Amino acid sequence: SGLLEFDSRVSLEVVDVEEWLQIFDEVRFSVKESFFDEACTGAEWDLACERYKEVVPRLRSRTELTDLCNELLSEIGVSHFGFGGPGGDSSETMGDQGQLGVKVSWVELDEGGVYRVDHLVEGDVWDRHYSGPLARAGVGVSVGSLIVAVNRVRVCREISLERMLAN
Repeated sequence: SGLLEFDSRVSLEVVDVEEWLQIFDEVRFSVKESFFDEACTGAEWDLACERYKEVVPRLRSRTELTDLCNELLSEIGVSHFGFGGPGGDSSETMGDQGQLGVKVSWVELDEGGVYRVDHLVEGDVWDRHYSGPLARAGVGVSVGSLIVAVNRVRVCREISLERMLAN
């Protein structure tokens, strides 16, 4: 017993996905034990949790985990019930999110799915303030172009292009 003195000899590695899986499981357990009543809501909590848990390894930030947990909680169908967590990532800002100025559709290919550009906002392509970002000179994107990855992360159907572009 007594006080222990820690200094720079102690280090801790936090693996995001492992931490997020633990947080997800804590939300799952807490709701099931303290709140959830299948007879009242008609929702199948365990099945919903398994579906959403499959997405956790593909998350890219703590904010996405918070969004996922809130989507899971919406399965219960109770208003004013949500998950906030202890705050977002310090590296993330909560500013306005820009847009690419495209409409896309999901296309399955042999090597995996991609987003296909169906419409491109052009505007005044010579003026960066009045043009769509992907229509600017030198970018080389046109209708029919395929978006395979965002920031070197492969796109997937379960995570929207907008979400991949956030922060």
